[in-house]
Amino acid sequence: MSHNRITKPRGYMDRLSFDLATGRRTVSSNYSILQDDGSTAVTFDGGQFEDLFDMRPSNYATIANDTKKFYIQIDTGMSSDATAEANFLAILGHNLKEATGMFRVVYDDSSSMASANSATASTAVTGLINATQSTVTVDSLANTNETLDNSETTITTTAGASFVNHIGGIIKIEDEKMLVKSRSGDDIVVARGVHGTSAAIHDSTGLDIFLDYSDCIEPANNGWTLITWANNNTDNRYYRIEFLDNGGAGQNFASDVKIGSLLLGEYHNFSSPSMELSFNVDYDGSKLITSAGGNTFAQASALGSPQWASANPWALSTEATQVYKSSAHYGRRKYNMNFSHVADTDLFLSNMRDNQDMIDGSDLYSQFFHKSLGIHQPFLWSIDKDSTSEGDYGLFRLANGGLQTQQVSFRTWDTSITLVEHW
Repeated sequence: MSHNRITKPRGYMDRLSFDLATGRRTVSSNYSILQDDGSTAVTFDGGQFEDLFDMRPSNYATIANDTKKFYIQIDTGMSSDATAEANFLAILGHNLKEATGMFRVVYDDSSSMASANSATASTAVTGLINATQSTVTVDSLANTNETLDNSETTITTTAGASFVNHIGGIIKIEDEKMLVKSRSGDDIVVARGVHGTSAAIHDSTGLDIFLDYSDCIEPANNGWTLITWANNNTDNRYYRIEFLDNGGAGQNFASDVKIGSLLLGEYHNFSSPSMELSFNVDYDGSKLITSAGGNTFAQASALGSPQWASANPWALSTEATQVYKSSAHYGRRKYNMNFSHVADTDLFLSNMRDNQDMIDGSDLYSQFFHKSLGIHQPFLWSIDKDSTSEGDYGLFRLANGGLQTQQVSFRTWDTSITLVEHW
């Protein structure tokens, strides 16, 4: 979509900053960043870990390129599958194209991620902006040391050490993909026939074993990336976002990795607004001052959103340092939308004091107004839920306080929202 054409909007509600804002989670206790070997030796050349969750992409963290593969792990604290599910990840203000980086998202009820359910496998991802499915495979330099039927889950290899940093990752033997669950000596324990493949008979020894990264997403540009998937409503207390070079887990990144903000949560779809809507650009950072002599001067506290790490805000670029200030967009975008004749079942919870449905409902009140905490919490917003154009997206806040409704007929309501762009 283009030309600011508003169809059916979508709000992407971030659970990470929501849980921090409400005090349910803390970065120090519940979010962690680790190297792939499980150590804590992730070197920051700029910024700090907390910067990844402040919803300000211009305030980015810089991770040293020789960190190699690292991951960010989230403990939702939710033991109920229905309340821990998610269906989108947004990485704002990154330079992954410049750094030759890629990423994947896995989830599990175990903090060790032994099952490593992949949200980014090609069979799982349902939407992509600035991303392509990786085709990277790397020879592990190990081979099979036995023949395999189509049910064996323990494989004897010629070099088990090749998989020490690939637990939870995918390997490929001939056309079959397998999930590596554990390793002992030269034996690896796997789940067979994953990611759209079937368990097969491998009747030769000495077969090449490849490390397969086809469940990774490889951004095509610097700037930002958004992926969505079908709600993962089982085995989902922990989420892990893994970052690695497109040459494989053992390679340095081409440059330091820069990340502005991470958003993980569930999106909420809106119906089409009525024709009585408005769009404005407010240049609220400027103030006119008249001197004693009658001259007029302009004073600016801010003209627009600060620059992101390697691109203008919301722009996409393949260049290492795209800071075209002359082409930056200034001012704040504002939308006012009216939604007419909304069914009460789409607007309210069946029980307005229900606990679980407050998290896992499908109504506008619990899934949008509650998760934005009124004007408190920013969110990612698109004027068209199906758009793959970066110009249709932005970070916004509610500008009119909270939920305001009026009943217009039996079990039917009107409501409206006013949004203002957040920097």
